Amino acid sequence: MVPTTACYFGSLHLEGTMKLVKYVVEHKQRALVGKVSMNVENDVGYYNKTDKELQEVEQFIKRVLSYKNELVQPIITPRFAVSCSNELMCGLSKTSGRDTNVAFRIKFYTKLYEYKQKSHIGKQKKEIEYVLETNPECASYTEVYQRCGIFNSPCIMAHAVHLTEDEMSEFNVRQVSVAHCPASNTRLNSGLCPVRKLLDRGIRVGLGTDISGGDNASMLDAMRRAMDVSLHLAMMGQPHTTLDWKEAFYLATLGGARALRLEDKIGSFDIGKQFDALLIDVYAMGGPIDKYDYNSGEDQLVELVQRFVYLGDDRNIRQVYVNGETIKKF
Repeated sequence: MVPTTACYFGSLHLEGTMKLVKYVVEHKQRALVGKVSMNVENDVGYYNKTDKELQEVEQFIKRVLSYKNELVQPIITPRFAVSCSNELMCGLSKTSGRDTNVAFRIKFYTKLYEYKQKSHIGKQKKEIEYVLETNPECASYTEVYQRCGIFNSPCIMAHAVHLTEDEMSEFNVRQVSVAHCPASNTRLNSGLCPVRKLLDRGIRVGLGTDISGGDNASMLDAMRRAMDVSLHLAMMGQPHTTLDWKEAFYLATLGGARALRLEDKIGSFDIGKQFDALLIDVYAMGGPIDKYDYNSGEDQLVELVQRFVYLGDDRNIRQVYVNGETIKKF
């Protein structure tokens, strides 16, 4: 399923990520694009020195904003605490923070632009162990990010499979969002994210694909896998964990908009919002859904959406709208 909005992890490389930005702008998608930041040395040389990385992030922000495209925003993207030093993450949090004296604060038109951040947390238990071993002064993975100021601006964290109760409470208080990536978490044997628990604690949750950790970029696939993961938790004896199709649909629409702090613009058809939508032909010729109707009225409409969530694919999509404009026809 074609997403009208995406939050992209780009590459370590400035020019490569700018090519992604250019592609997104040309295809009129709504997007948050991040140049991935890493400065911890590794055998393959996939890192930058701290000063160079901070300079490139500043350049990246300026170049994205130079498009003056309201649909495409830069997002600060430290990969995660394993591949970023505290010095780098502190520098990046200043880039996105509220201190107007910080050198990296950039004026966009006549106002200050407050940057969002994204990273990932708690994907693997061994990852958590390593982060705590290298940050002995911190009681949790979350505290590492807190100390570096990562949570001082709107923040999206991928995975969050193994959060403690205290960490969930902190996510709620700080309004940190979670991008649930069920396909990736399953493929990499990371664990089963307790999405119901996150939602019950007031945490904003959307869906992610984590390509190429995941194997499918479709939001339909992410919805179905999210339901599967919730059922697996229930089968393991964890009560009240299941997500039904309506909740999965919410995670892929308004839930995702809330996770990105865009719910005032998109995510539903409320009056005053921008029109981002897919035109769906449930019974498309040659499509995967057989035509039969046993209900009528509102029940029939709900049933059509349910069939699309469970069985639909790209063959059912006829048009894609972003900000009221048709950007794709099939």
